[in-house]
Amino acid sequence: MNLERQKAFIIHAAYITLILGLVYVSIKYFLPLLMPFVIGMIVALVFRPLIDLIHEKTRMKRSLVSIFILILFYSLLALLISLIGLKVFTYIENLFYRLPALYADTIEPAIRKIADNLILRFPEIEYYVEEFLENISVSIFDYLKTISSTVVTAITGFAGQLPALLIKFIFTIVSSFFFTIDYYRIGDFVMRQFKGERGKMVLRLKANGIGTLGKFIKAYSLIIVITFIELSAGFWILKIPNAFVL
Repeated sequence: MNLERQKAFIIHAAYITLILGLVYVSIKYFLPLLMPFVIGMIVALVFRPLIDLIHEKTRMKRSLVSIFILILFYSLLALLISLIGLKVFTYIENLFYRLPALYADTIEPAIRKIADNLILRFPEIEYYVEEFLENISVSIFDYLKTISSTVVTAITGFAGQLPALLIKFIFTIVSSFFFTIDYYRIGDFVMRQFKGERGKMVLRLKANGIGTLGKFIKAYSLIIVITFIELSAGFWILKIPNAFVL
């Protein structure tokens, strides 16, 4: 009996190890290649209720409704990226590029002023304050230079990857059109591969997964909107020009 239990344990352990290994290999090597299709399927899932609603209300062909919705979505996305994306990257790059100068022009003089006030009140600590200031100034300046160069290099490297990202984006668009137009055909084909309890389990997983994803998207969208409003209000109060664009 113990031998049978040991065999069963070894078989289960080997099975779990094999599954975990396959998942790891899939995520590491295959998921980046399949990501455009995964995103395309997610887009199809997200817009399915809206497309079905318009299809039922207007009696238009579902394929035409799908094409119209996706064209509208990607047009708005492209407009948003062209208006905001480039400006955000340029702003971040300039900000981090100016960090060392910002420290030298504003933060260091403020620290120097505080140190001078301390020396005036306590002249006996002048040597220690000067040594401390020299050490901390060098450390902070070097740290800011490192951060600045790292971020600028990362942004420059990202710009170099734009052609590859553009190709993936095109594949994502094409796959989302196919998945959205043939959503129910693909779903029926997949469900035919699972019968009985397996089919019910797949449906439960789908319902739970979509529900969780929807809540996740809603929560993060709300956080982004609230953060945008707070930052815009703060910039407006501080009278920063183009606050809402920033």
